[in-house]
Formats: sequence, C-alpha cells, structure tokens
Amino acid sequence: METLRVCLRLPLVFFCLAMIPITIHPVCLFVRDADRQYAWKCAMLQRWTRAMLRVIGARVEVKGERPPDPFILVSNHLGYMDIICYAATLPSYFISKKEVGEWAFVGWVVRSTPTLFVDRKNHKDLVKLEDIISGLIQDRRSLIFFPEGTSTKGSEVLPFMSSLLEAPAREAFPVSSGSITYRTEPGAPPAHEAVCWWGDMEFMGHLVNLMKLKTFYATITFGSERHTHSDRKELAMALRNAVLSRFVPVSSEEVCNIPS
Repeated sequence: METLRVCLRLPLVFFCLAMIPITIHPVCLFVRDADRQYAWKCAMLQRWTRAMLRVIGARVEVKGERPPDPFILVSNHLGYMDIICYAATLPSYFISKKEVGEWAFVGWVVRSTPTLFVDRKNHKDLVKLEDIISGLIQDRRSLIFFPEGTSTKGSEVLPFMSSLLEAPAREAFPVSSGSITYRTEPGAPPAHEAVCWWGDMEFMGHLVNLMKLKTFYATITFGSERHTHSDRKELAMALRNAVLSRFVPVSSEEVCNIPS
C-alpha cells in the first residue's frame, strides 16, 4: 500500500509544483502592475499548495486569528512542509536561503513565487534584503520567515536571528508570530522523522517517505499580539518568547480530531 501511495502521489506532487510557475509566468509577462502581479502570484501559490496538501493526505488545523494584511509573521521552522502549510493558509512573500533558488526544478518553481532569497553568511546580502523588506512594508506587502535560520526536529525552538528584523524594528512595523507542529497517526513513523526535514536528511528520500504516510496532521497557531521594538535583538527575543508560549513539540501521539 505504501508503494502504491508513492507511485500515485509523487507524480501529482510534481504536477502541482510545475503548475505554480506555469500559471504564474504567462500572466506576469503581460500584466505589469506590481499589485496585480503580487495578488496573482499569491493566489496561484495558495491554490496549488492547497492541492498538494490534498494529494499527500495532509490535514491542517489553524488556531487563533490570522494576522490582518499587511503583516510580517515569524514562526519556528520544521522543514519544507512549513512553507506549503503557511502558503496554503496565508498569501504572502517568503524568505528562503539562496541555495534553494539554485536547486534543479524546485529552484525554478520557487523563483516564480513571491520569495526573497538571502545568503545569511553575506553581510552585504543581508543589508540589501533589509532595504527590500522596507520596500515591502512601504508597499503594504505581507511577509513570512523563519528566524531560527535552520529547521529542527521539533523538540525545541532555537534562538532567533535578529538580522532580518532590522527593517521592521527601524520602521516600527508590528510583527506577528505563529507556531507550527506536526503529528502522525499512532503506529506510523514519528513526525520528527517522517514530516520534519532537518539535519543532513536527503531531500528526495525524505519526500518519498513522506508520501508513504496515509495522513499526517499540521497545526498552525497564530498569536493575537503584535510586537514592536526599536532594537531588533529585543524584538527577536520577544517574538521567540511568543512562539515558545504556543509551541507544541512534534509528536506521533495523541492525534487531535482535526476537521477536514
């Protein structure tokens, strides 16, 4: 049964991924208005990530009120499924490490979406991104990113890097927080192995194992408060504490009843 799931799901996942740039690029070639381009990119990304979640049998529960547009939202990071779950829930820009934009196929897909790429080891790149984020704030765009700087297996929330919070701190723009966690069904491989993507896990091998799951559960919890601080490090600490207050460690047990 697991082999059948992989054989059925994997082609459909790649079809959904391919449809993101295929439905985005033609419109953006002819529509020059930045607002309309942004709205179309977000709409197509949301449509195809929702389709992808259905294909792989994922069920997403959202707790708390979604932040009002425009927003900047930070979250803990557990792997590539975070992007899919958040993109299906909230239309926005994302920040990704520049290496992702260079991957075969996946890079082509991601470059078509409202995504900003950053080399965290390059100070000039970080400074340039600060100006881009300031521009997004001025243009009333929304943005989601993961200030831990890497993904984890979901047992903790790492300290937040403050560099990407320089622009909202300088602009006094309020920042929202969210937390994400995963569960698998009893008897299935634990979510920290089958759903979270971290450490030196190989991407395709992990994706194949994810396809084997009958279903898994994601819970996104939004915080109601929005944080401002002129000091980016203080802002990073406040946001991490907000995420920690709602953080649920990843587990394969006590699956809650999540509506379809």
